[in-house]
Amino acid sequence: MKKKISKKLKELLVLLLTITILTNSAELINAEESNLATRQPENTDTYAENVEPVKPVITLKRNNKKVTVTIKNWQENTRYQVYVKKRGKYKQIKTIKKNKYSFKFDKRKLCRVKVRTVKKVDGKTVFSDFAKKTLDYGLTNADNWSDAYKVMHKYLKNNNQYMGRKGIKNFYLYGDHNMCFLTVKNNYDTTGVGHPYLLEYIKKVVNHDPKIRQNYSVRFVMRGDTVSYGMYGKMLIMRNGKIILKVKSGKLVNKKLKIRKRYKIVLKQLDENSKIDIYN
Repeated sequence: MKKKISKKLKELLVLLLTITILTNSAELINAEESNLATRQPENTDTYAENVEPVKPVITLKRNNKKVTVTIKNWQENTRYQVYVKKRGKYKQIKTIKKNKYSFKFDKRKLCRVKVRTVKKVDGKTVFSDFAKKTLDYGLTNADNWSDAYKVMHKYLKNNNQYMGRKGIKNFYLYGDHNMCFLTVKNNYDTTGVGHPYLLEYIKKVVNHDPKIRQNYSVRFVMRGDTVSYGMYGKMLIMRNGKIILKVKSGKLVNKKLKIRKRYKIVLKQLDENSKIDIYN
């Protein structure tokens, strides 16, 4: 009888020992898992702080005198340095943490902006490469003709005239009463007046050709009773002093242009002996 009891006691003790060992193992596993759970955010935070700065992707938008910079791949807890080119050099105007920044800028000037990312990596300040963008001139003067004349003033001052030829037609560019005109004359025109087209629109665009000093989109309009005849296209100011017009002539009917002819006209500045009285 005693042998049976002692045998049962031994089995019970073994069972209790096994349960104790399993319980301790489970506690150790839970403790390790809880430690991993508490450490993971710390590792994530460390990685976020020490990640290398990413080059920003930017867009520019102009609204009258205001230019807005937008960072498309913006990140939280990140700083961005905004530079604007003024007087031939880039100057830092702001360090931002948001994805947009607006500043005032002359609409008559080409706006050049560059932005870079700033971050702390291992306690050191690290910069990304610059993202650069250029915004075209914002000058449009369909409602203010005198603005167009101001743009052309340095070419038309002192009563300067420019003349070019295409077939039997002569083209004269000149200024009169704070406005700019392109007059088209035929050799067989006995009146000598020709057809004056008023410069109604001019917008400076980005130029990549080293032979071209300035590049304009232009519109010269001759108004009539029912339709407006005009010339639409490009005016190129070359570095050798010549002006080249690449325009198409047509009439504007119901806001649609019906093209008559296309012209490439090289205008050359006339000297005092060659100047012609436009009205004779």
